[in-house]
Amino acid sequence: MDPIVIGFVVVAIIVAMGWLRWRSGKAEMQTLNPPEFTSSGSTPVTGSPVLTRQLPSPAPVLGHKPPPASGIDSPATLAFLDEMEQRAKDAGDPAEEALSRVQALRHHMATTGGSLSDALRHRDGDKIPPQLPADLEQELRGYLQKGDKIEAIKRLRQATGSTLQAAKEGVERLTPISDR
Repeated sequence: MDPIVIGFVVVAIIVAMGWLRWRSGKAEMQTLNPPEFTSSGSTPVTGSPVLTRQLPSPAPVLGHKPPPASGIDSPATLAFLDEMEQRAKDAGDPAEEALSRVQALRHHMATTGGSLSDALRHRDGDKIPPQLPADLEQELRGYLQKGDKIEAIKRLRQATGSTLQAAKEGVERLTPISDR
């Protein structure tokens, strides 16, 4: 086919799509109810009734979508927290700490009105304590001597509940400078 014909076909399709979109938006706008007049009492001087006009609710702007829910209102956030809470309850006693963490996240989000990521950042702001328990430090050094840095980071995260970044920094502190 000739490139000019292809160009005309593309332009015709774009114009048709635009017209259909405009037409559907116009139909939505025509479905609004006409304004209604209601009596709101009478004037104090003449005693004649006063009619007030009730305006229809504003029509939505074409192409405008409401912003997605965020923070505590987000259905995805609430579903995630519900799932975490249920998992912690199902696991029993070992998960009491996890359950309290989920409840702490919910409390922080409800108190501040922030999002889940804000609550996680707030919770994870705590760094690994500078002095680890002797047995944990010895276990981590054992992993490092074997060259298993990843396992040391996993164990430190499990023991302290810290973020990946904080656990990595904690293991780096234990790693001799010559091995870094």
